[in-house]
Parts: sequence; structure tokens; C-alpha cells
Amino acid sequence: MPRCKPNEAGATVLITSHIMEEVQRLGDRVAYLQDGRLRFRLPPESIIEVTGEPSLALALPKYLAQLPPANVESL
Repeated sequence: MPRCKPNEAGATVLITSHIMEEVQRLGDRVAYLQDGRLRFRLPPESIIEVTGEPSLALALPKYLAQLPPANVESL
């Protein structure tokens, strides 16, 4: 039986990690929670593109520093 990506099968897989190389390789969206609230939900490529950094590990801290404090969605 051919394997398919979870989103092709209609499923969602939640992975939590502090290893950004893993997140960039496996995830099609990055959700960032702070103080129990969702700050953003974006594809890793978008974060990399906005910051101009070559990897998510370098881009994420730079992206977070650019966010205004009021940019918080309630869960």
C-alpha cells in the first residue's frame, strides 16, 4: 500500500519540538504558542522568506522579534 502524507489522508499530526531543523523538514505549518495563546500559524517557508534567513532555526527568533505585542489570537 502506498504511503501518503497525513494531510492527503485527511488527518492531522501534531508534533512538538524545539529542534527547528526537524520542524522545517516535517511540518507544513508552524504554530507558535506563548502564554497559552496562539501567536501565529504559518508555513515554515513563509517565516524563512519574510526574514531572509536560510533556515527556520535562524528565521524564527528574527521573526518573533518583529512581532508586535498585540499580535495575539485567542484560542
